[in-house]
Amino acid sequence: MPIRRRRAWLFSALLAATVCGCGQQDQIRTYRVLKHDALVKQNPGSDAHRRPAAQRAPDHLRVAIRFTTPADWQKSDNDSFSSEAFEIRRGGATCRITITDFPSDQAGLLKHVNRWQRQAAVPEVTMDQLASAVESIEVGGAAGIYVKAIGPKEAVLGCIVEHAGRRWFIKLRGDAALAKEQEPTLRKFIDSVTFSH
Repeated sequence: MPIRRRRAWLFSALLAATVCGCGQQDQIRTYRVLKHDALVKQNPGSDAHRRPAAQRAPDHLRVAIRFTTPADWQKSDNDSFSSEAFEIRRGGATCRITITDFPSDQAGLLKHVNRWQRQAAVPEVTMDQLASAVESIEVGGAAGIYVKAIGPKEAVLGCIVEHAGRRWFIKLRGDAALAKEQEPTLRKFIDSVTFSH
């Protein structure tokens, strides 16, 4: 489902929770993660979502994410948190794109938005400024926000989405000029995302 601006109630619902590979073909990626309820029941307070795939939940508790990979994004090694990672290079400039997810928490969106603001070396926002600092969007039928933090040298662009008891992060970080060039491609990538079980 394409990204589009949502009605005010969609962002309000999300904000309420805060306060309390290659070529043009679809790449089907299955990141095997525990649904939130199963995670809590199995081991409350643990880091189970970071365990190797062999130690994660059986198939019926896993979530698949499907997307279309831009032709000029190159597959990259995952870090300790990401389930998918790509890179784009132009001359000496680089941007890294990652998909990461964690169980939904009560820490709120403000913390995550301001972490991205700091990474881009731009001023943090307050809770009162949050609604105007982000764009309310829908990704794969799930409510989310789009964040655009562009600093003098580095930028962070991407979305934070709530789905199936988990918080998903699709993030582009890197050279500010290249990030601005890649933003339409990133938005198209986010457009292509769907979730299944």
